[in-house]
Amino acid sequence: MTIRPYAYFAAVVLLWASTPSLVDWLNERNVAVLFLLASASAFAAVALTFAAVASGRWRQIRAYSRRDWAAIAGMGLLGIVGYTSLYYVAFAHAPADEVNVVNYLWPVFLVLLSRPILGERHDGWTWLGVALSFVGAAGVVSGWRLQAPTVAHLPAYGCATAGAACWALFSVAGKRLPYDKLAAMALYCLVGAAVFGAALAVHGVEQWPSVGAWLRLAFLGAAVNGVAYLLWFEALGSGPTAVFGNLVFATPFLALIYLRLLRDTPLRPGVWLSLALIVAGSLLSLNRVATAKDKPSPAKPQSRQD
Repeated sequence: MTIRPYAYFAAVVLLWASTPSLVDWLNERNVAVLFLLASASAFAAVALTFAAVASGRWRQIRAYSRRDWAAIAGMGLLGIVGYTSLYYVAFAHAPADEVNVVNYLWPVFLVLLSRPILGERHDGWTWLGVALSFVGAAGVVSGWRLQAPTVAHLPAYGCATAGAACWALFSVAGKRLPYDKLAAMALYCLVGAAVFGAALAVHGVEQWPSVGAWLRLAFLGAAVNGVAYLLWFEALGSGPTAVFGNLVFATPFLALIYLRLLRDTPLRPGVWLSLALIVAGSLLSLNRVATAKDKPSPAKPQSRQD
């Protein structure tokens, strides 16, 4: 057994978990969200494009038709422009640990969307998992009290939830597309960089980041949003997909630890409880859907002709 896929997977979790801490730090240093989005997308696009070219996977784009390019543009708008803008904006309006938790509703939306789009079957256990996840989300929004959520945080909760739905739709739609995952992700990031860059050109740059902010922007884009996806694809290609698909849910828990160590964010029991319920519900739902997919469909009775 080679340990390389496990090393790749560990690196992925370590990198992805750093997103809340990085974005929270950049927000604190008054780096505009639009500048953050444009820079991170550009750094990710450069890193992924370089990896796709170096691995020879970039060559397949020469055969893309207009329909393929339209699909690429749509996926870039959905998964990069839609998801990352909503996700990063949420950090500006609510505590980073809460945004991190609500963001992990995306596997639940993935399950819900897989039914109408992919025709996957759901049983009672699947719906129980979905319910558990939404209970966890309600808990973090309300602070586990019988009260309405903090009004000032509502835009953040809405953005994080909408972002989670965008990423789930992006993931489900991506299953139907025949493109190489690495080359496609590079193109999606190029779409995002182009859109955010155009918006930034119109809006203008009010304040340029410090050297420290630039370094974090480069790390967030090139490493977290770039190299980590390359390692993820490599890990899935040569390691146990089902195991990695379950263990990747360690990421939001590690993100809370990062926030405590790097941003001095308190370890609030209610936040951990909410995340535990969301992850438990997601794992239950996703695994039940996978089990249902593996079961043979009942034979259809043949019609008699008299």
